[in-house]
Amino acid sequence: MNKEFKTNLDPVNKTFVEIKTGNYPWWENLKNNKSISIQVRKENTIDVYYNGGAVLKDLVYNDTENKFKASIHPKYIPLKDESQYRSLTLSSTGVEFTGKIDAMEFTQLEDTKIKAVMERVKKHFGTESEKAIQYQFATNDPSIIDTEFQVTGLGLRIDLVRLDASVKKIVLIEVKKIHDTRLFAESGEDVENIYDQLKKYHEFAVDYQKSIIDYYIKVLQIKNDLGLNKSNVQEIKDWQVECKPLLVFGDCVQSWIDKNAQFIDEKIKDVAYGAYYFGKPEYNLDLLSKTNRNRHVFSI
Repeated sequence: MNKEFKTNLDPVNKTFVEIKTGNYPWWENLKNNKSISIQVRKENTIDVYYNGGAVLKDLVYNDTENKFKASIHPKYIPLKDESQYRSLTLSSTGVEFTGKIDAMEFTQLEDTKIKAVMERVKKHFGTESEKAIQYQFATNDPSIIDTEFQVTGLGLRIDLVRLDASVKKIVLIEVKKIHDTRLFAESGEDVENIYDQLKKYHEFAVDYQKSIIDYYIKVLQIKNDLGLNKSNVQEIKDWQVECKPLLVFGDCVQSWIDKNAQFIDEKIKDVAYGAYYFGKPEYNLDLLSKTNRNRHVFSI
């Protein structure tokens, strides 16, 4: 099928044109931070992540004010001085702070400044969380072009999208932890199971191949323009979509793999390209032509 999804993504949108002028030291500091994942979004905005938490969300250029704007969740904002206690008054009418509480000055988002934000993110998304594993894959593998891709109205959100130069394919990837209940749930139960989830991604890839390719041609162009593309892939005009998604783990131990992988493989083999059972999210996610140790391949 050739269904289409619509986006507003435009490589010459003012946000992308302005940010690549080189006039913004904070942008260069973010780009050079190897722990940061920067993603282009369909609404001509940019999201900046660490460990699965949005350090900057919906970064966009405001034409009226001639400046960039973005948002950050309050739980990630450090105080200007966190070494001092804050004074309170407590009365019959309630509790109030007696003085102003100031946020830390971010200046140009240098490593020393952004580190304070990153430390707060880690409190909510520890290195063992699924979000953290997902974004560690994204920061460790330069071929991953997108994270948390979703299309309004289709009810799906794909963890990672990867450009596999070895086969010239765009690959949709689902990240799981070994304790996820969806791995062992059966169809028809209240909780979504892994087969139904991957089947939905598979059907999306089959139905929307052209739209997926057209969209990522634009994303890649923008990432090239902004210096965000760390891979060797410069264009994907003659590429295809791998219609079967890849399931990956980043927290496996061998005893768990030996006990559970065959069961999971059997469940998903008709709708997935393969399942990669990694102990850490530090390996690349290249498509293989056959099973190799804990990289299990179903589609050839």
